[in-house]
Amino acid sequence: MKKVYLSIVVPVFNSEIYLEETLKSLSSQNYDNFEVLLVDDGSTDNSSNICDRFASEDKRFRVIHKQNEGVSVARNEGIQYAKGDIITFLDSDDWVEPSYCATICENIGCNDLLIFQTCKHFTDGIQQIIKPRTGSYTEKNEIEQALDTVYSKYSNQLGWPWNKVYRRDRIVNNDIYFPEDISLFEDQVFVLRYMKYVQKMTIISDVLHHYRVLDNSLTSKKIKYEPAVRTAEYLHSLSSDVENASLKDSLICDVINFRLKAAESTPRYVLKYYHLKESKRLFFSLATNRDYRFPLSMRKILGWPILVGFLLYIFKK
Repeated sequence: MKKVYLSIVVPVFNSEIYLEETLKSLSSQNYDNFEVLLVDDGSTDNSSNICDRFASEDKRFRVIHKQNEGVSVARNEGIQYAKGDIITFLDSDDWVEPSYCATICENIGCNDLLIFQTCKHFTDGIQQIIKPRTGSYTEKNEIEQALDTVYSKYSNQLGWPWNKVYRRDRIVNNDIYFPEDISLFEDQVFVLRYMKYVQKMTIISDVLHHYRVLDNSLTSKKIKYEPAVRTAEYLHSLSSDVENASLKDSLICDVINFRLKAAESTPRYVLKYYHLKESKRLFFSLATNRDYRFPLSMRKILGWPILVGFLLYIFKK
């Protein structure tokens, strides 16, 4: 029996509306040496039955049924069960091109990380394909510079786990998993943890993935205090391993964002003051950098009212 080369982890939770389309796009691949791990995270709709049907009809599909614990736990479980040399992730409401698997396997080569392109589909019918620069990179600063371009200028693709292909042994041997105690930016934490072990990376121009953009952005959600604090702490810790100044600045901006979200969500004055003070300190540390560029991500995530209030706070006497 031929060894599986590519593992695709699909966390599933109450996705019956889109799941059939997602799985059909995988079953119709023009390449065979892959497996699909459907991690059913305690679905209460018809998703479980859809997963079981595909697994019974196609031996490349395997189903793991579990109680509901969140997408990070589901992805981590998929990693544990995966058999492939390389691994990627797919959300249960997205879909892929027929050449998805073949193109991945043709281009991964000896790379530790492969990045391909995504077409975003919005609910109003608008489609958007964002193509950052392509190429192969082997130096740490070169890799981080390319990632900063992907991150700060191209809709935060750094935090997308599903337009990237990883070496499974790098993940398992270095204990790299999705953090299970946060539900914000957990994808980005995983990618940044993995980046510490990347020595060669390639970005290709092929559009292989279709991302269904639903109305669940950070700007439309009230973020609770504890998750905001934990996310800020994760990102701040990971930024210390980054050498490229521009990428580090982008990460620190996200730390500021979540510190401010924490200050906004707590009624306790002492905690508000602490997080505002931390945000102010980090902001001025960025502002002293000669090449500092005030990032669009900060304006986008915070929204203008919070941002203006913060700027008034930090510049007051």
